[in-house]
Order: sequence, then structure tokens, then C-alpha cells
Amino acid sequence: DECAPRRPDECAPRRPPKSWDRGDFAAITVMAMQAQECNGRQTSDFTLADAQHRAADSPFVWIDVRAASPTDPEVAPLLTALGFDRVVCSLAMRTNVTGMFAEFGGNIAGVTWLGTSADSDPAELHFSWNPRMLVTVRLGGDGAIAEINRLLLNRGPGLFDQPTVMLGVFLQMVLASVDREITSLDEQVSAIDTDIIEAVRPEQLAQLRALRTRVAPLSRRFPGYRDAVREALVDPTSLPGMDAPGASHLQTYGAHVGDVVGRIDDLMDAVRSAAQDYQSEVGNQQGNRINQLTIVSVLFLPISFLTGYFGMNFQWLDNQLLSMWTWVAFGVVLPVVTLLASIAILGRLGYVRRRRARFARAGADSDASPES
Repeated sequence: DECAPRRPDECAPRRPPKSWDRGDFAAITVMAMQAQECNGRQTSDFTLADAQHRAADSPFVWIDVRAASPTDPEVAPLLTALGFDRVVCSLAMRTNVTGMFAEFGGNIAGVTWLGTSADSDPAELHFSWNPRMLVTVRLGGDGAIAEINRLLLNRGPGLFDQPTVMLGVFLQMVLASVDREITSLDEQVSAIDTDIIEAVRPEQLAQLRALRTRVAPLSRRFPGYRDAVREALVDPTSLPGMDAPGASHLQTYGAHVGDVVGRIDDLMDAVRSAAQDYQSEVGNQQGNRINQLTIVSVLFLPISFLTGYFGMNFQWLDNQLLSMWTWVAFGVVLPVVTLLASIAILGRLGYVRRRRARFARAGADSDASPES
């Protein structure tokens, strides 16, 4: 069997102490595989020996396996000791899965994701359920698992007395971690979009790129997972070991998965909209600069004409401009009068008034900003 260990020392436990507090999940630095068992009353360390001596009539538990790497050699022996076949062992160690929810060897197995609430991709969560246990295998998502563990302990052992209901409730808790991450990302996108409308800065585009990088994995993976869940839940009571109450919770979970996919699509649209707002504001700024250059050109066009006219080297013109007063009149007074006349014309057209109003609004916004 490929899942069996080659040597006994491969399975030697290298783990923290036996007792665990509710918040210890999030404080682990993973150096080797770690597994914990939750029965609704407490969470404790779980070893290969515990798996080998677990009786078939033992109460329902949740066993969470935190692998050290995708090739962790300790995971497969633990799953084998728990009674899972080669297919489930192989699926549990696959990475970059687009989404799965199906029946394998009498177990309901799947791959979903945990919200990380950090600048990283969502963590893959492989799960296998049967009426005896729920087993999860993951490489990250410690914070989300710690929160789920806390919620399960708060609900007490009554939930573990209903194994079929436990699966749907657990998956909804997992989905809630993703939903919270989507809410956080949506708030960040909205804040950046508002900031873009007020004042465009180069770092805003980098922030949008970073947010799009975090949303893209969800956008790629969840639609396929939604389709897999829908297909499996056409008749949920036909799933192995599932009854009507459990099927009802799974159907609720399936509806929530569809809602999350819709929120992910809306979030991607919000990122695109913010990027378009950035491009529009940058375009507006460039247009304003071009308008300013145009106004400057309009102001100096008459002066340029006078310079060109009086700069022509005709003998008659040179003879007429021999006195100092003529030079002052045509070289100084006439350009200044022409410039003032151009400004007056622009003022009558409303340009000067609009510029003053724009500067006044900018000054008011600056005075009202927290930084001021």
C-alpha cells in the first residue's frame, strides 16, 4: 500500500505537548505534521498511535491535520490508520485543486478553501467525512481553523452527537472565513476607489494590483467548486451515511456557496471599476494639463505675432523704429496691453472664475482632510 510507512521511525511523533488551549491553533510554527482531535468538549493532540488504537464504535470526532509540506510523509500513514483508502490518501495531499465535492469509498470528500485574512492566497482544505469522523488536511489557514475550533467548542458536544449535521455546519463555518475575507477585500477596494476620486496617486494602482492578485484565486476556483457541490447535492440523501437533517444543512451550504461566488464576481467587478476610475482620473488630469498649456499658448500667441512682425528685417520698418519711445511703445507697452487684453477676454468667457472656484474647492478639501 502506497499509504503505509516504510519504516516505523518515519511516524515518530515530533509535536508540541499533549494539552491544547482554544487559541493554540494560531500560534503554531510548523516543523512537522501536527494533528488535533476535537470532540466538542476539548481539543487535544492526536498521534499515529491514537489513530491505530481508535475503535470502530468510538464517538464522532473532528481530526484536523496540519501538514508540514505537500510531501509530508507522516500524513498518509495517519490517514491509512484511520481507515481511508489509497484514493482518499492521494487526494488529501494534492495541491492547486480547482474544487471537488464527491463520494469516494463510502466517504464524502472534497477540497474547499479557508480565508487567510492575510496577503496570501486562500488556504486549501481537504476534507473527508463519514459517520465516524471528519478529517481535514491542510497546509495553512491556522487563524481560520482556530476560530472554527472555538465556535465548535462553544456549541458543545451536542453537535458532535449529530454527525450528519456536523458536516454541513462545519463547511458553513469554513465558508464564513472566506466570506469575511471577501468583505475585508471589498472594503479595501471601496476605500481605494474613494481615494482615487479625491486625489490620484501612483501607489493606488499598485494597491489595486495587489488586491486583484488576492481576488483572482477565488475567482478561478470557486465557480468550479460551486458546480461540483451542485452536482453532488442533486439528491443529498443518496450520499453515503447522510440523512434528512444532514442533507438539509448541506443544501443550505450549497446555496451559500452560490452566494459567495456571486460576491466574488461583484468584487472582481469592483476592482475593475476602481482601475477604470484611476485611468479616468489620470486622463482628466492629463486633459487639464493640456488645457493649461492651451491657455498659455493663447495668451502668448498675440505676443508671438508682434515679435515676429517687428522682427522682420525691412529697411522701412527699421527706419520707423529709431526712437526710444517707439521701442518702448511697441516693445514693452503693446505686448503688456495685449497680454492683459487676452486675460480679460478669458475672464469674460468664465475661465478665470472657474479656475478660482476649483482652487477654492481644493483648498477646502485640504483643510477638511484629517492629515491637515
